Amino acid sequence: MSERRAFLLNDNGDRVHEMTAYVGRRCRKKPVIVKAYQVPLPFEVETDEGLMRGAAGDFLMKGVDGEVYPCRKDIFERTYDWVEEASDE
Repeated sequence: MSERRAFLLNDNGDRVHEMTAYVGRRCRKKPVIVKAYQVPLPFEVETDEGLMRGAAGDFLMKGVDGEVYPCRKDIFERTYDWVEEASDE
């Protein structure tokens, strides 16, 4: 995968500065529980950011605020672990 770059934008959405020196601080995701369904066929989902697509085998996720989004299978496997279903769901 090629290196991804980040840019600051002005009010018109034009790139004004590449953030080459941005290092950031180390952090860890909070352990929140979301829902996931592995979709056997290619799919589309309407997200807060617009229409997104998933490939066969990718996951359809439902976040803590009810938002839905696709998650690539390889990213899901590196990022998530299955948990036991709670009796109150």
